Amino acid sequence: MAEGSANILVVEDEYIVAKDIRNRLINLGYTVPAIVATGEEALRKTEEFKPDLVLMDIVLKGDKDGIETADEIKTRYNLPVIYLTAYTDDKTIQRAKLTEPFGYIIKPFEERELYSTIEMALYKQKMEKKLKVSEERYRRLVEYFPEPMVVYSQGKMVYINPAGIELFSAARSEELLGKSIIDFIHPDHQAEISARIHETEFEQQPHKAIRIKIKLISLDGQEKEVELSAIPITYLEKNATQIVLKDITKTRSIEEELKDSEEKFRNLVERAKDGVVIIQDEKIKYANPRLEEITGYNAEDVIDTQFTTYLAPDKVTMVVDRYKRRMAGEYVEPVYESTILHKNGNRIDVEINGGVSIYRGKPANFVYVHDITERKQVEEALRESEEKYRRLIGTSPDTIIYSDLNGKIIMVNTQALKVYGYETEEELIGKNVFEFIAPEDRDRAVEVVQQILDKGEIRNSQYKLLRKDGTIFHGEISSSLIRDIEANPKGIISVVRDISERFLITKALRESEEKYRKLFNRSNDSIIVHDLEGNILDINQKGLDTFGYDKTEFLSLNVGAIHPPEALERSKLAFETIIKDGSITFEIDFLTKTGDVFHAEVSSSIYEQGDKKVIQGIIRDISNREK
Repeated sequence: MAEGSANILVVEDEYIVAKDIRNRLINLGYTVPAIVATGEEALRKTEEFKPDLVLMDIVLKGDKDGIETADEIKTRYNLPVIYLTAYTDDKTIQRAKLTEPFGYIIKPFEERELYSTIEMALYKQKMEKKLKVSEERYRRLVEYFPEPMVVYSQGKMVYINPAGIELFSAARSEELLGKSIIDFIHPDHQAEISARIHETEFEQQPHKAIRIKIKLISLDGQEKEVELSAIPITYLEKNATQIVLKDITKTRSIEEELKDSEEKFRNLVERAKDGVVIIQDEKIKYANPRLEEITGYNAEDVIDTQFTTYLAPDKVTMVVDRYKRRMAGEYVEPVYESTILHKNGNRIDVEINGGVSIYRGKPANFVYVHDITERKQVEEALRESEEKYRRLIGTSPDTIIYSDLNGKIIMVNTQALKVYGYETEEELIGKNVFEFIAPEDRDRAVEVVQQILDKGEIRNSQYKLLRKDGTIFHGEISSSLIRDIEANPKGIISVVRDISERFLITKALRESEEKYRKLFNRSNDSIIVHDLEGNILDINQKGLDTFGYDKTEFLSLNVGAIHPPEALERSKLAFETIIKDGSITFEIDFLTKTGDVFHAEVSSSIYEQGDKKVIQGIIRDISNREK
């Protein structure tokens, strides 16, 4: 018995035979939605019932015989057809073969033969659908793979993805397909790569995979450094090699630039206004002249000494902990305040900015030391003079932040703690306001600060802001410049409002159209939108390129004008299916402005645009595939 209750349409012009077939099918566990005697009725019932399989007699009543009907069913609905016929002459069999049937049963037949043929046909159809889905997923993966990818078979490139086309400086794949990849490899590497690819392809052994750095010469003559990786695969039932080419030209260029920049780095730090010290293995390996001025020590005296020697005793534990965690690869806030000791024993307040880099081939901590003694004194005076002001703004329902001209936070109110997710004011004091602005908005924020300095205030600037836990919210900031009694700028006070809800609503409305438009315009397929009368409402650039019209011309057309006359009936049937079912995928011929005809696969669907229904068709030229 059949495992599942498949629906089978019986097309047989002899009623008694048809009933016998139906009864046998029912006994085998299948469902027979209808018995028909003509090709025309078979097409109507196929549209109505959408059967899983069609049993087709070759000789039928009416204008269409079974072979013609089977061909239309396959074209329109992609359903499996099994012929049930008493005709075995060569001419009939050859005609039937052209329709690619899933079986050919000669009357009279045994029930077991009927069952096995149907089950094999259903299984084959199921596997073909799965294979099609699998192939589509693989195709999409390869098409959008960021690295250049080539399939190489029998000495020529048989496939190349868009990234590969770009790497070879080609405009389209046709410039490369059919050519040997060896021709694009620098002569120094050609013999080796040719032999290894040949070995990989024909032995089909994964352990023969290739991974090597070579020079590649693109169509425009550019010489590029690439890392070539190759593995054996099967492509279109033939042995082949899948080749991935990673462009490392920029990486090599950067390495050379880094070598050249060492001298520039030394010149830069020697003239830096801040102290610069390089610490490696907890010892000082370099100190610039400015550090000598800050600490009173000569550079020669401190080289290869423990850096903790120059820290205030109460700061040693904190600084050493940060140093060790940073060198271990943990994220540590790069900028913080500490205290170091002058040679004469005086304490010096400094701002430390540290980060890990490579020095003489080993990881080291590069530290900038900024003397903030004077700034500390100013901050202390400012805190004392603004205590009353703090009490006033402390009760404000808005978030208020007061910072110096460099963005360092001096004061915040209680609402700021709630908005940014902190428990105490001390956690925020000393941090820089730019730390709470998302990286992508910081450059703009710096420009706005300059505008505040120039104009005195800026209102309602919008940014992505960061809470303590790293979550993002959208804020609107109004800032004003604070001046001292001599009218000199001394700080910036900012009022922050959380506008996340308003932003999200606005963004959703804007992005929904933007996303569609980007997808529409960047599609590699032609996309046409028309109304239910066939009047064309929109077309993407790929469509204009394909059909050869400018946009004004194309929008004046009706969809009937872009099909050759013989395709209009198929277009009409597709339109009726879309109206009934909401979508359809079918193949049809199209007509360009110059009169050229190309064959395409079309996926169309209906949806509402504003207050009316429109149809969107995605058109893919498959002329080459058919060839």
